[in-house]
Amino acid sequence: MKTVVIAFLFSFMFYSSLAIFNALIFQAADTMANIVIHDKQTMLSNQLNLTSVPELQKAKMEWNKRQEKINVRKITGNWQGKEVSIKTKWGDHSFTESELTQLFANKTITINTERGQVSGKLAEQTYKGNKFFGFKPDLPDKAQSEDYVTGTFVPTNKQVSFKKQFGTHIFTPEEQNQLLQGEEITVQATSKSGKPYAVKGQLKNYVYKGKRHFGFKAKFNRKK
Repeated sequence: MKTVVIAFLFSFMFYSSLAIFNALIFQAADTMANIVIHDKQTMLSNQLNLTSVPELQKAKMEWNKRQEKINVRKITGNWQGKEVSIKTKWGDHSFTESELTQLFANKTITINTERGQVSGKLAEQTYKGNKFFGFKPDLPDKAQSEDYVTGTFVPTNKQVSFKKQFGTHIFTPEEQNQLLQGEEITVQATSKSGKPYAVKGQLKNYVYKGKRHFGFKAKFNRKK
């Protein structure tokens, strides 16, 4: 009889412990599920907050632009007796079928871009030691003129030409380099009335008398 009682008590304790263990397991599972749901909501909330940060929005736009440049479609054709592949887009302009035909025929074309009209033709070029074929803009007058500075504009990584003089001020080699880096500089010049003045500015695209230009854009203080 004593043995039966002991066996019964042992059995009762075992199943009671098992029930408690299962209850703890289910409770832990519920807790983990709640944590996952909470963390997911927090992550989604953080994602929305991050996309509203101006710096991140700018970085995303720059990333998208770079991806667009990388993923530009190419077309293959015969140019001067050899088969070459070129990008179907230059800057913000996508070549039409007619323009591509003219390029492969070694003809000069004129295209419309955000900077204005640009003329050029297909040519073999070198960039960072790598040769490639593509549209090459004509910059003969400015590039060879002593009145212009020609170089790579770092913010866009494109070759540009701009006047080396603003008013009576002639940019020094150091100032030319700063401008090509995209920096803002302060220059000293003399007005038409003979008064000296200082003005800040940097290289920019701008519109003057209905035409697009690229060069030193001064920031004049507006009179109140």
